[in-house]
Amino acid sequence: MNPVGHTGHSSPLGATVVDGGVNFSLFSRSATGVELLLFDRDDDARPARVLCLDPVANRTYHYWHVGVPGVPPGQLYGY
Repeated sequence: MNPVGHTGHSSPLGATVVDGGVNFSLFSRSATGVELLLFDRDDDARPARVLCLDPVANRTYHYWHVGVPGVPPGQLYGY
């Protein structure tokens, strides 16, 4: 597991290209934890990186968010 980048922003939802990387934001009323999975190719069986979001640093109300530096536009991801 890789360390998370910076805390990111809760808005806008989804993956948003920002200066130097991508901001990821997800709404979940009931999640107690979130992992962001980054894949290099669409047929990869396993993610290239797994980022565990910290509920203290990476959550605002029901919004989970993280900024990941160096992520290119078009990055494949899942939660």
